[in-house]
Amino acid sequence: MGKLLRKGAAILDKACPTCDTPLLRLPEGLLYCAKCNVRYSEEKEGTAIESASAERSLRLKEVLAQLTSKILVSIDCLCQSLREQPHLEEIKTFAAIAKDLVETLKIIRSIQT
Repeated sequence: MGKLLRKGAAILDKACPTCDTPLLRLPEGLLYCAKCNVRYSEEKEGTAIESASAERSLRLKEVLAQLTSKILVSIDCLCQSLREQPHLEEIKTFAAIAKDLVETLKIIRSIQT
């Protein structure tokens, strides 16, 4: 916060809606929370226009979607392999792997909601 103040930022009487830290007005006119690392638009007070946490959240959603897709493909491959597998021990192994993949899908879906 001190570095920003030395660069021309000003402390405002408005607080961050997330952490209640006083907002700064940056020299370019945007409002900024130094604690959350979030920039806010002045015209819509409280609307984040740049946020490291929002970016991480978006990346997490993308990764979870990709992981879900890969797991579904893996389950499909396992099911096809099971149809062709005559040995009981391999069937048990494939079924255990499929069960683990389904459990992982449940966890992913609980994170997504």
